[in-house]
Formats: sequence, structure tokens, C-alpha cells
Amino acid sequence: MRNALTEIADRMGAREEIAEIHGYFRSHRTRLTSTLDFFKLWELTGKRILEIGPFFAYTPFLFRQQGNEVVVLEGTDPVIAPLLKPYQEAGIRCDQINLLRIFTREDREKARLPYEDGSFDTFICFETMEHLNFNPVPFVREVHRILAPGGLAFITVPNLAKLDFRIRLMLGRPIRTTIDDYYQFADYNAGEFLGFHWREYLLGEIVELFSRGGFAVETAAHLNSFIDRDDTSLGRHLKRALGKVAIGIWPDMAQNCALVVRKI
Repeated sequence: MRNALTEIADRMGAREEIAEIHGYFRSHRTRLTSTLDFFKLWELTGKRILEIGPFFAYTPFLFRQQGNEVVVLEGTDPVIAPLLKPYQEAGIRCDQINLLRIFTREDREKARLPYEDGSFDTFICFETMEHLNFNPVPFVREVHRILAPGGLAFITVPNLAKLDFRIRLMLGRPIRTTIDDYYQFADYNAGEFLGFHWREYLLGEIVELFSRGGFAVETAAHLNSFIDRDDTSLGRHLKRALGKVAIGIWPDMAQNCALVVRKI
């Protein structure tokens, strides 16, 4: 089934309007396929799926090809524009919404996603929640509302305690977005910039966030993966090899936290 995603990516990358940013998929393919392996989503079919923030991972096209009804929700960043036509051609609805504006409204009753109660069987959110620059609790409540009873949510977030962060802190180096980056994007896209990691999580924290939001936790684990880089130097290979050994001994230092929860 991995070949199906590769074939989709090859077709997408050949489109002139997408070629420039297709490198995102190439650099994340290994971690993406390992995530799909972990959640056993290669054969997901016959579901009503909402995927938030897939960006250029092409997973919505895979899920649609597998016979699912797929809705994508992205932010209003114009960088996503090249995918709008391919989504439409594939029969995938794509909603672009300023999530910051929705979830910071004074009227909490209006802080809602544009979907009816129980609209979806499956919710997918890979390495996206760390980009939300607002309190995540109302977001989790909305995920609960729009899922049908018994519906499943598959979530990954970067691990705040990953090995790389621990090393950086020991060396006195920052693990957060730099102040220079904050200034650079302060006025970008009317203030909604989702490129930063505003909040990363420990595994216990993401479990608590969803379990207190009305979900039963079915799987909670650390998931290790690396970005595919063009730099294949001996030093990088050695660093990754040592990292894999360390994470094999201490799994809580893996790159990501992975969660499967069911709506009660």
C-alpha cells in the first residue's frame, strides 16, 4: 500500500503548480509512512474522515482513493492554494478557516467548527496540534462534538521530551521558535501564522488533554522517526545511529507522541 501513496505523490509532484513545494513530502515521507504503519491506516475504507492540517502530505488523496468520504481543514495561509484544484478534482472538500479567530471569540457558543454534530467517523491530525496558537481545550471539545459516537481520532504531536531537545537544553541552546522568527512573521497573513510550534506535548499531557475531553484512550505511545534530509554525511548517519540506540533504551525520548482515542 505504500506504493499507492508514492504513486499519488509522483503525480502531484509532476503538476507545475505543486512542484515548487513538493519537497515537503519528500523530506517527510519516511515519518509519514511510519505513522500510517503505526495506526494501520493503509486499508481504511468506508469512513467519513476529517483531516486537519495535512499540508503537502497527500494523505487525503490516499484516503479518498481507498473509498472514504474526505474533508480537509486547513488554515488560511495562501501557501495551500496549489492543492485546492487537485482536492476538487479528487472529490475532496477543503475548508480554509482562520482557527485563531474561531477559538478566541468572546462568545464561546460561536467557537465552533463548521460541521454538524457527529459528522465524521474518523478524525486525523498528524503533527498539527503543535501549530495551534490558542488554548487547545475548545478545539478538543469540537473534535468530540463532530465525531460520531464511537468515532476514532488518530493524533501525533512532537514530543517535548525528545532526545534532540534534551541535548539542546544541556548545551544551553533554545528549543523554541527564535525571537527573530517571531518578528519576521509578526504581520504575516493577518496574524494567523501556523508555521511555528506554539505548544508541544509530553505523552502524558496529550493523553490528559483528550481523556478529560470525553475520549477513551485506546493507544498512547512514543513513535520515533526522522526527516529525510539530503545531507547523508557520515556525521549525520552516526548521530542518527546513536539516537536510535538511545531511544531504544529510553523510548520516552522518541520524536513524536502518538495517540488513538475513541469518542465515548
